[in-house]
Amino acid sequence: MHNLVGSLPHQSLRNLAMKYGPLMHLQLSEVSNIIVSSPEMAKESIREEEVSKLVETIYHSSYIEGSVAINLSEKIYSLNYGITARTAFGEKSRDQEAYIEISKKISKLAGGFYVSGMYPSIKMLQWIGGLRHKLDKDSDQLDIPLTDSNIKAVLLDIFTAGSEATSTLVEWAMSEMLKNPRVMKEAQSDVRRVFHKKPNLDERQIHELKYLRAVIRETLRLHPPAPLLLPRESSQSCVIDGHDIPIKARVIVNAWAIGRDPVHWIEAEKFWPLLPLQMMMVFILITKVQILSSFHLVLGGGYVQE
Repeated sequence: MHNLVGSLPHQSLRNLAMKYGPLMHLQLSEVSNIIVSSPEMAKESIREEEVSKLVETIYHSSYIEGSVAINLSEKIYSLNYGITARTAFGEKSRDQEAYIEISKKISKLAGGFYVSGMYPSIKMLQWIGGLRHKLDKDSDQLDIPLTDSNIKAVLLDIFTAGSEATSTLVEWAMSEMLKNPRVMKEAQSDVRRVFHKKPNLDERQIHELKYLRAVIRETLRLHPPAPLLLPRESSQSCVIDGHDIPIKARVIVNAWAIGRDPVHWIEAEKFWPLLPLQMMMVFILITKVQILSSFHLVLGGGYVQE
């Protein structure tokens, strides 16, 4: 615990990960903390748990219970709901089946054509057609799985991501460009090329700002708005990369360390907007070298292995 006090925790955790590995177990007081510092471990700890549960359920239905028909659509709905619920609420709801059924009904009602929708001024049509009754019924049922705390948490995430995260990103991007005059010059040239002598910015041309988009991506890599992602709690004991993860363990993903991992990035500490493109060129060159060193290509689809 002394390594985390009085310093930036994401940097201290990265230093510990360099010594003990990308998956660490820290017992801080009464809570078990699993620190994830690599993209492979993050992917396995966050998403593959839900997928493995899906596969296990299908296996149990088809093998243990014999040759029975499996409603694959229902299983996929359950998988996506589990991932979405963990992201939005931090845990899966006990009313999962009811929520999925209500979501299907609302989607069907919202996507259809009704007489009351064609004549909105005639309020009585909403009751005659039964649409209002169906919507009110679904609304009452929806009060069960969605609590006030859930709604407040989602709204807080929206405002935080829309204000704090964006402001932090712009601040770091400007700071990096000021420290790298060449990058600033390239970004200015990119903007002036697209919006040259135009009085107003046209959002339809934003996608043409390729270099500026690269600057933003590089800023997110080096300076993620949330260096440590929101903690997740393991709902049951599981195994990740051969390590036993206890139930109720707090899983913390160090996004700051992942973005600076020298295993995946060339000169990981350097602000290099064109780094992904350069890495792709290296991959292409390696591929070509391997092909040209192993085969003598002939026009027309034939080849001779050397």
